Amino acid sequence: MKQSFAILVFAFFLHAASNAQMMIVPNNNQFGHITMEDLWKIMIVNSGTQPVNARVEILLQDDQNNLVLSATTQEMTLVVGSNHLIKSIKQSNIQFGGTRPAQTFRSTGRLPYGNYTVCYQIIDSNTGHLAGQFCLEQTSRPMSPPELIYPYNESSVYITNPILVWKPPFPTGLDPFQYTIRMVEVKNGTQNPIDAIEQNFPVLSRNRLFSTSLMYPSDAIKLQYGKTYAWQVVASINNNVIGATEVWTFRLEQEKIAEKSASSSPIPPYRTLQLIPGSGYNIANDEIKFLYDNRYGRPGLRYGSPPTVHTDSVYFQIFPVGTPHSALNSMTVKTLQLGVNKIVVDLQSMSGIIDDEYYVLVLTEPNGKKYYIDFQFNNN
Repeated sequence: MKQSFAILVFAFFLHAASNAQMMIVPNNNQFGHITMEDLWKIMIVNSGTQPVNARVEILLQDDQNNLVLSATTQEMTLVVGSNHLIKSIKQSNIQFGGTRPAQTFRSTGRLPYGNYTVCYQIIDSNTGHLAGQFCLEQTSRPMSPPELIYPYNESSVYITNPILVWKPPFPTGLDPFQYTIRMVEVKNGTQNPIDAIEQNFPVLSRNRLFSTSLMYPSDAIKLQYGKTYAWQVVASINNNVIGATEVWTFRLEQEKIAEKSASSSPIPPYRTLQLIPGSGYNIANDEIKFLYDNRYGRPGLRYGSPPTVHTDSVYFQIFPVGTPHSALNSMTVKTLQLGVNKIVVDLQSMSGIIDDEYYVLVLTEPNGKKYYIDFQFNNN
């Protein structure tokens, strides 16, 4: 059936193209996920000898021939050769149907799972005649839900202000995702995590989050050592729920620090930058050492953040855990060579650093990518 439909469409497409000298070439959407902007990602080829003033009409229907969307662009000039429609999305008159897929598409900008047919018509503005037409069938795959990243499921955490990290749903679209996060104590450490999330009073509940990470807030109920916690993140767009993560748990434990002795394993002299914070806390005395691969060939590593440093430079800051907007003060500047550099930061020179407190060093590259080192400052 689909093959016959494709042959019929292709034949009609050739007929329209030969009469009107207009060809419509749709672009493939990303991995079967159809967003609002995907409908406008077509190329119109004017194979004639003169520009044509025209408008484009779009009709989207579900597999029961119910209207999902109809749209008409403003008049545009189709020059000889290739023309891209994507720039016309904001100037189009769009009407949505009354079905559930239509309302979901309207509110989220993403087609729900199902089979659809989309047709394009090019109307010559001067004559009102059909200058080109093309239809195709589309299958929209389900959107993947958000996924938890850190703390890992059933892992141990050693600080009362851990950072919580998750992945957004896929694919992204024009409208940003909003997140709601909920965390509860698991009773006796043995309660079913899903039951705990649904039934227990939350120690943390935040909504309207736009970031995919959250440092456990200092104004939330303080986490207690020896207890197990369950957490979950729900993603939505315009108050429409897109999906929820699995429920993960972690246990807050008091970290056991071995007494210093000749047999104790020494801390590695130079630490490795991590892709996410909270990867493990080591003790730092009067200085912290780490390796940095200067792939960009930047001449220096500066302490601070834009606008105090140039956005195309490599810079770093040190924050107390739980207060990501209160960086310590320093005037540190390090000279960088191309390739791997051994960086030594004098913690004694950091204004405001407190003994036995936990900190995170954040290094930012010119492309915005961040790296982390977690440590506990111990001046003994």
